[in-house]
Amino acid sequence: DAKVAAAAHLGGSLAVPNAPELMPVALTIERLVAVHRRISDLMRELPLATPHRLATGGLAAALPDLLSGAFATAFQRVVWDLEPAAAERARVLPLFSAEVLFFAVRELVRNAARYARGGQPDRPLTVWIALRQTAGRLILSVEDDGVGMGYAPFNPGDGLRIHTALLAAIGASFELSPRPGGGLKASIVHNGSRSDPL
Repeated sequence: DAKVAAAAHLGGSLAVPNAPELMPVALTIERLVAVHRRISDLMRELPLATPHRLATGGLAAALPDLLSGAFATAFQRVVWDLEPAAAERARVLPLFSAEVLFFAVRELVRNAARYARGGQPDRPLTVWIALRQTAGRLILSVEDDGVGMGYAPFNPGDGLRIHTALLAAIGASFELSPRPGGGLKASIVHNGSRSDPL
């Protein structure tokens, strides 16, 4: 069918000026192509396997690994606060839940490394990473003393949206807020009310 063939043309713009009835179809296909490209980009960023330390030692044991590799020199100072009771509770989480929490924290660390200096590569930057237990809930937080959300290119975008959806699937919530004293605070609260959905 000529309409389908014209609408399926994916090279460049999909606008079909001589066939106005195809414009909605062409626009839909163009949007789907853009979404597909973004999902493909995100999938390439995801790890292929569960980190060994996460699978064998649990979430608290794996968290320090976040600051090795690509992030080893991203911050001048890293402050850890891993409460023993919270670490023990996190150790027995279902593996899928631990993975979701681990990779969400990794995304938060990545965003801090990318955006918190506000385009000033020499700006000193501290990050605080905490795992606590309060009123039966696990609370993970990532804070930095950077420029906060006021930096114009700050756009965590699809990465955090996908992680937020995954967190909801395991009974966790996510919040981003200004940090007292400057910077940004990201908090993940796992209420423990859902078991591993897989």
